[in-house]
Amino acid sequence: MDEESGFLKLFIILVGALAGYAGVSRFIVWMCGVMGDIQGAEAFSNIVGMGLFVLGMNLLKKIMEFRPGELKEKIIDNRKKTACREYAYQIPHFGEKLTYKQIISIIKKDKFVPYVNARGKKAKWLQVNEADKWVRILDQYYPLDLIYGYNIDRNVLYAIDGTEFELPEMLTQKYIDHDLKRFLEDRGCFYEGKLDNDFTHFFEVFPGYKNELPKADWSYIRYKWEKAVALERSPKIVTRCSYRDFFGRVLSKPELESVVKDIQDGRKELAELLYAEDYVNEYTLCNGVELLGMLDESYRLQGIDFLFECLRDVDEACFRIAMPQILRLPEEILEAQLEARAETAYKDKDVLRLAGLLYLSKEINYSIQYIENINEASEEYEEVRKFIADEGEEPAVPKGFDAGAYAYQEE
Repeated sequence: MDEESGFLKLFIILVGALAGYAGVSRFIVWMCGVMGDIQGAEAFSNIVGMGLFVLGMNLLKKIMEFRPGELKEKIIDNRKKTACREYAYQIPHFGEKLTYKQIISIIKKDKFVPYVNARGKKAKWLQVNEADKWVRILDQYYPLDLIYGYNIDRNVLYAIDGTEFELPEMLTQKYIDHDLKRFLEDRGCFYEGKLDNDFTHFFEVFPGYKNELPKADWSYIRYKWEKAVALERSPKIVTRCSYRDFFGRVLSKPELESVVKDIQDGRKELAELLYAEDYVNEYTLCNGVELLGMLDESYRLQGIDFLFECLRDVDEACFRIAMPQILRLPEEILEAQLEARAETAYKDKDVLRLAGLLYLSKEINYSIQYIENINEASEEYEEVRKFIADEGEEPAVPKGFDAGAYAYQEE
């Protein structure tokens, strides 16, 4: 039903009701006249008339209140709900919480590439989107930020909200289960068994999970969840923290404090911890950011390159963690860094990195002169401007975190 036909239908019903009243009344009067009961005819006619009058007034009220735009919105909303029901089953559990736009973006718009296993063979039933945020297993989709483990013996995935996903037996028949385990291990922060307090920690870091998940920063939630798990597992006093742990998993505050002490006492060199490529993923990269925040300014100045490296993707947890530390830098240093790095990012056509720098410039209310002086008609500028305008409306397609483990990204 479109806008015009909806109004016309209500009008026709009203006119039909009035015409029906006139016709029925005349017929009843005629029949009762034939039978000689004129008073009964009039009484019955009045009753029918009152009923039709009430019906007509209700229809007239609906016509007066009729809003074509509201009807159109309702129709579109119903279509979206129908589409959500049709596609949501392909995103187990989490599909029920996402919006229509998010579901369509994942299933219909995102480009997925096959995972390349250790033997150099493509696993066509195991694919990852270019943003490295979703994995497609057979015909179902799972959010990587919210998946923390896989038990290959039980063929079960574990999510940070406590949900277990029993995967189809077909995975074991085609040896996809081994590829899946290897893939999740390569991403880092992987657990082979279900953690006892997974939902407890999820609720601690994200109490609004029931209604706010579609708009939440999933990468940041995962980082905070890993932080809670690390705190539960680590002792209150930590004397040593290995390089393997520092780069390979999210550390608790006592563990980071032990690293701070090692640096201050000369047992560790800060420079050895400031190579982004040494970190296994975007969550562990936050260890380096938090470490710099726990050291004094002289150390933080050594980590300028590292901190700006964390701004390369606004959709990752390290971006949100690094921003406060960067804002603590002296104003003149910060502005000089913005100018130099914006020029490099622009010339390299690195839209994502430039987006992070523009975000930072807005935070400090500073206009990057190099960008201001660019010819606004240039193709590159239009691409950057469109990215900024679309950020938050359409999902971006950033490059996945490059820790040297993603063969499918290289492919």
